[in-house]
Amino acid sequence: MLALLGLYAGSRVAEAAEVAPVREFVVYSIPRRSVVGFWQGAAPEFVMTDSLALSETERTYRLKPSLILRRARQPRYCVGWQGAAVPTRLVGAPSPADSTRRYPPAPVVLASWRGLRVAFVSGRLRRLAAGAAPLVPADIVVLRRNARVYPDGLAAHFGLRARVVFDSSCKRWYIARQDTALRAAGFRTWDVNEQGAFTYSLTARR
Repeated sequence: MLALLGLYAGSRVAEAAEVAPVREFVVYSIPRRSVVGFWQGAAPEFVMTDSLALSETERTYRLKPSLILRRARQPRYCVGWQGAAVPTRLVGAPSPADSTRRYPPAPVVLASWRGLRVAFVSGRLRRLAAGAAPLVPADIVVLRRNARVYPDGLAAHFGLRARVVFDSSCKRWYIARQDTALRAAGFRTWDVNEQGAFTYSLTARR
């Protein structure tokens, strides 16, 4: 009888784990692309932050395996942030005076999803005063397209606790240089080109 009860309890745990909604943020490893996923149970949303549609090959070999594994039947694909369900806002839009600079600051896209704050940086950050509180505290910072950033600039904008992720649009030479500098400054980093997709589970925050 005890064995039967144990078997029943185990099956119930497995069943609960199977139907429990997956809540994960993922930065995918797709060569030369910038693609992220927001997983909410069987209805994930994929955002191509580089505003380019996925090819059939990219979708089949990079995203479809996880859809099959998790039995997801209602995926959404968004080319750019327009139309995405995840709330976003632009931070640090350039002013008219910035147009005269050789390397004007680029706006940061800040996504807020179920309490998770993700900043997408694809260009130079605006210079901030040292020692001030972070301008837009973030949990994860995704660097795109060899963004011209420095450790003190990232810390001033997002704080040192932010996890820094290099997406697949970043070149290897850029990652090698930035990774060393960021780690020396106290940041934790992740390179999807070498380490595979970056996954952040919201359940891990509890």
